[in-house]
Amino acid sequence: MKELQVSAITFGSRAPVARFLAAGAGLTLAAWGLGLAVTRFGAPATGELSVDLFLAQHRSVALSQVALVIDVLLGVSVAPIVLVALAGLVAKVWHWVAGVIVLVVTGAGWVAAAIGKLLVHRSRPPGGVLHALVSETGMDSYPSGHTAFAAGLLASAVLITYIYGRSAVGTAVLGLPALLVVGVSRMYLGVHYVADVLGSCLVASASTLVLIGTYNAGWRLLRWRSRSVSLSGDPVEAAGGLPALPAESEVFSRPAGVEGDLRHPVSVEASSGQVGTLMDMLGGHDADTRR
Repeated sequence: MKELQVSAITFGSRAPVARFLAAGAGLTLAAWGLGLAVTRFGAPATGELSVDLFLAQHRSVALSQVALVIDVLLGVSVAPIVLVALAGLVAKVWHWVAGVIVLVVTGAGWVAAAIGKLLVHRSRPPGGVLHALVSETGMDSYPSGHTAFAAGLLASAVLITYIYGRSAVGTAVLGLPALLVVGVSRMYLGVHYVADVLGSCLVASASTLVLIGTYNAGWRLLRWRSRSVSLSGDPVEAAGGLPALPAESEVFSRPAGVEGDLRHPVSVEASSGQVGTLMDMLGGHDADTRR
């Protein structure tokens, strides 16, 4: 049952809540602080403009084409289609829960980046000076939405492999080069600075941690309400319409002819009329059943 043991560390009724929320809040503050700082000092003072100038002076036809393709695929118009398609593919080849994780985690990072643009309000790099290959103007340079999309996608992949007992480190190692390519492509085109790319990674990581903490808090609340229901004897009134968890006698019912204690390592799954399937798949099993 390695899958449940791994997921229990991050998800479930006894998984941390405050730790994930605090880490997410800390990264969020770090992202905002970085954005406000570089906006105040300016790209020439931070040296970011020099990096963009260097990349602009070393462009090639092949690399420009790659950067332009990334610009289109992860742009506002096409990225939602790409996200839904990827989530559907993951759900089909792996499990529907994995598809939901891809959709929610990646989408949350992308939305968080959009909010960050409104809060920081940093101007785009000077297109005329950099001979930008894409026309991007306005006060929405920080953070990079394209990079946030890629970072959120990588975070969802790492999370999925961790939950299901695969190598999360291996996934991160394989995904980081792709994330780096996306980030550099934004500077290569002349539409973002270094801090914009770094800020996107912070924002996507923060949103992922906040999602995990919020999920764990919700799961604890559901477990608490379910147990209250079983004690109150009135499932509908006590749980506000939420169905109760199966009674212990129902979960550990003894088949005919079987002797001994049945409360040793077994997989206890709620039926479709009980707690939501998503929470069961993400470590919703009571920790007591893992003894």
